[in-house]
Amino acid sequence: MIDFNRFMEFLCGNFDNRAQCQKEEELGKRIHPYAKHIIGRCNDKTINLPLNFTGQFVIEESYFDLGDQKIEKHYLFLYQVACENSIKLTSYEIPADIEREVFTNTNEQLQIDYRDLVVSPRFEPLALMESNGEFFGENISRFAADTLFKFSLRVVRDKLFVKEVLERDGEKVAGFYEPTIYDKLF
Repeated sequence: MIDFNRFMEFLCGNFDNRAQCQKEEELGKRIHPYAKHIIGRCNDKTINLPLNFTGQFVIEESYFDLGDQKIEKHYLFLYQVACENSIKLTSYEIPADIEREVFTNTNEQLQIDYRDLVVSPRFEPLALMESNGEFFGENISRFAADTLFKFSLRVVRDKLFVKEVLERDGEKVAGFYEPTIYDKLF
């Protein structure tokens, strides 16, 4: 049986890729921008959950420093045991009545109504499997007829390995083929 509690313990926290950026700079091959992820459980901010709800909603805040530009993204994900050997990640739209800037883990006033939640039509659910204490999954979502989003996630104790690539007509338009390596800060 997959260890869902251990997975959530590994997944949640504050992460950054400072060590990866420093190593790339030392090698003279800076590839990845500095990035920070804050991932926190938010079932306590979610009202009207069904009785016996076993999934775990999380807010993921992502901050990217591209030097001349800073990008901030906020996501709502649901993780749940899909079967005895996999965890399913489903992406949800942030409710229209909530501004993205206030959709944060530290917003004590934030309230999400489960009845208003809509599964993201663009992101294919991701199945994560457990092997040797690590959790891994990858998928491809079709954002448009000519646009693919390739995603992989590996979750281990104190690290996340995230690969996100957006391709249009077979050419990379955003992201990195090499995973971004996030170290857990706390």
